Amino acid sequence: MTRKSIQAFGVLALLIVGLMSGPVAKADTVTFFLTPPHLFGNPGDVFTFFATASAPGSNFNPEFLNSIAITEPAGTTKDDSPFVSGWPFFLNPGDSFGSAAMFTITIPGGVSGDYFGSVDLIGGADFNAQDVLGTVQFEATVVPEPATLLLLASGAGLVAGAWRRRFVR
Repeated sequence: MTRKSIQAFGVLALLIVGLMSGPVAKADTVTFFLTPPHLFGNPGDVFTFFATASAPGSNFNPEFLNSIAITEPAGTTKDDSPFVSGWPFFLNPGDSFGSAAMFTITIPGGVSGDYFGSVDLIGGADFNAQDVLGTVQFEATVVPEPATLLLLASGAGLVAGAWRRRFVR
């Protein structure tokens, strides 16, 4: 084989491979945010996080919203059924959806403090896509109920009164 025929064969092979391979599905963008990302409540409460998602008008194709992945705080329970049952399967270019319930976090009873987590919106160019379209952080602040604080303050007052009587005499 001559050098020219090898080059021609190479160009022909590249052309055939290029024609046989179809277009690659590429995910456009989606933005989403929680409204609000920080909730307050009591021990044992169920925190429902709402979100809004939008696909820019510059997208070329619909963007499928296939699932969410919640990284929940330790000791809590997550539930993504609001997303599964209430969110659309996809957003067309220029579409927006929300503010709708996206997920819930259940805080155990008797425990107060700050709980931090994150949620990933997963989807892409088709129903099987598993691209992370976006990630947002959330926080749940749990404060004791007022009755608990009142009981704590009364107990502290009684202890202080008993201490004062003992040492004032």
